[in-house]
Amino acid sequence: MKKEELLLTLDQLKAEKALISNKIRDINALEPIIEKRIIDGFNPVFDTKTGIELTKSNIDARIAALAVELTESESIQRPILVGVMNGAMPFVNNLYKRLQEKKYDCQFDALSASSYEGMASGKLIIKSTLKVPVVGRDVVLVDDVCDSGKTARNLMEHIQMEGANSVYLMVLVDKAQKRKEENAVNPHYVGFTVSKDAFIAGWGLSNPLIFDQQKNRSKTLAAGVNFQNCASDFLALPE
Repeated sequence: MKKEELLLTLDQLKAEKALISNKIRDINALEPIIEKRIIDGFNPVFDTKTGIELTKSNIDARIAALAVELTESESIQRPILVGVMNGAMPFVNNLYKRLQEKKYDCQFDALSASSYEGMASGKLIIKSTLKVPVVGRDVVLVDDVCDSGKTARNLMEHIQMEGANSVYLMVLVDKAQKRKEENAVNPHYVGFTVSKDAFIAGWGLSNPLIFDQQKNRSKTLAAGVNFQNCASDFLALPE
């Protein structure tokens, strides 16, 4: 290839790179516009038992209250908090921070697992192992949502088989329902309670939430709208 041809090719590449960069900037500029349109389709969310709206401040306050409940428990001593990855991590990180502020003696670990409830076996697949030994220790399994309770029950049994002294379940949201006997696990500590039919999004869940910063309100999108790639920080639940 001649020098002149090579220089021409490099110039073409630079031009294409500049064109792509401009298109990316145009797309990024649309983000706040799209986010606002999605937020406008959200509705405020309320706890079905207390009527408390799930605002940022109320969520923070409830997590702080759960931390107090845990520190005041006489049956749980020097627990290991086991967060269920990835959904529960924002919740458990916030909780752990609160406990550290109170100089509460506890440790943190995490488990990654999946339970294929649609299959006959409903087999639990453990994708990671605990790094902190649980033998003889009290364990608090921390999850974002308790639905049928099958995954939570299987994880609790798994931790118990690892030699834990006791295993308690704490969830940010309980989708209250009469659970089947073979799945009979109800959370010991609950942040908020919603209907079992509620569509849940946010806080690391499968469908992210957009949080309305100006109104300090958590909102949820109408069913059927895809907002999988929306950035989010806080939990939103439908009425």
